Amino acid sequence: MAWVKRGVLLVATCAAAACGGRVETIDDPISPVPASTPTTPTTPIPTTSATTKTSPPKTNDGAPCVVEHGTGRIQDGLCVPATCDAGYGVCRGMPSKTSKCELFVPWYADEDGDGYGAGENPKEWGCANLDEWHGGIVRNADDCDDKDANVHPKQTKFFDTISKGGTWDYDCDGKTTREIEDTNRYCLCSGAQCSIDEGWKNEVPECGATGTYVTTNGLTCEGIQTKRVQGCR
Repeated sequence: MAWVKRGVLLVATCAAAACGGRVETIDDPISPVPASTPTTPTTPIPTTSATTKTSPPKTNDGAPCVVEHGTGRIQDGLCVPATCDAGYGVCRGMPSKTSKCELFVPWYADEDGDGYGAGENPKEWGCANLDEWHGGIVRNADDCDDKDANVHPKQTKFFDTISKGGTWDYDCDGKTTREIEDTNRYCLCSGAQCSIDEGWKNEVPECGATGTYVTTNGLTCEGIQTKRVQGCR
């Protein structure tokens, strides 16, 4: 007879002749060991916090730092000016990497709004980029009459009345230029056609004065004579 383990029972089997045709079973004193199932390691799932994490405060904020032409303090991790020397100032937003004490430049009054200032002394001293947000002042002092917007350097027009400031030098070149300097000097006729030199009939008038101006009519030496005011700049 042989004992065979089947689950929780031991079954005794034997030939029919040896066991008289019976099969006997007894309880198994040993409990079966269940087969182990391989397990997959699990990764912990991070948990989210209900509050937003903030960066730790910069413990060096407010500490002194080196700034050219002034004194500096740490702000948001950057060294920015705290004070600037006389004649210098902060011209860019803070805090930023470009924040520094910059040299102030002269600004001159532009009363007539033509883009050119006047005066020997600046109206104020300030940042070079001041014109981006400040009106009434400009970087140059090239205007020779700051009461008349028609008077300024690079003026190309001629005017037959004196400026509001009392000058004929509308282009600020230091001299007065008359619009027409030519006189009617000659007449050349050939058959029925006459050609003349256009210009003032007699003397060249001064600025703002009226004179006789001659233009050709193609027929006579007298031409077409009109009254005209001399313009200047």
